[in-house]
Amino acid sequence: MLTPHKGEFKKIFKSSENKIVDCVNASRLISKTILYKGNDTVISYPNGNVWINSNASNSLATAGSGDLLCGLISGLVAQKMKLDLSVLAAVCIQNDLSNKKNNVVVEDFLADIPSVMSSIKNNN
Repeated sequence: MLTPHKGEFKKIFKSSENKIVDCVNASRLISKTILYKGNDTVISYPNGNVWINSNASNSLATAGSGDLLCGLISGLVAQKMKLDLSVLAAVCIQNDLSNKKNNVVVEDFLADIPSVMSSIKNNN
């Protein structure tokens, strides 16, 4: 799986003005899930399925937020959650963390992870 932001994506793949189509094409090309980060995060699976988070906070555009996202995904996979579901869950967790308060340093999110995960579990 890859988790590029716009600049990284453009260095690796052909890109146009249509982020969704670009992400789907790239995912199919490499047969891997791509999480194209941004204020409209696009997750594309090799089978063509797409999920879009159009509610991402600008507070995620900071150093370390991609590391936090990968850590969340890895932690969920380590708990035996399937990768595709782990990616979606991690994006939802990070989104809820960023909308909970206007954090500007990734370390500010860490203390809130347990309560956000509980909230998501309770709302399912």
